[in-house]
Amino acid sequence: MRTPDYRSFREAVDAIPDRRYRTLIKRIYLTAARVSEVITKVTPYEEGHGATHPYGRYLDWSLVDYESEGVREKALLVQMAVAKRRRKREGKERQAYKMVVLPTSLCYEP
Repeated sequence: MRTPDYRSFREAVDAIPDRRYRTLIKRIYLTAARVSEVITKVTPYEEGHGATHPYGRYLDWSLVDYESEGVREKALLVQMAVAKRRRKREGKERQAYKMVVLPTSLCYEP
């Protein structure tokens, strides 16, 4: 089994008829996230038994100016909770976050 090239993968995702699922898969792929890191709801069973947590509730984003090698561009800055990592501070476990910066210019599209 081979991993599909980016173009083939993107075409397959764009062909998903349900906009909600199509957007969810794009968000997971572009941010290298786990499903639990982007969802905002879980089933009552999962919530009650601690099976998973909807870390998507902690997702935050903003449009920023990003500069690299003297070139300034608009970018999407995403801050999201990481499901499998915790930071210890002052003897307490704290939620760990990751930052993802994605360019908004269409010149980066395949």
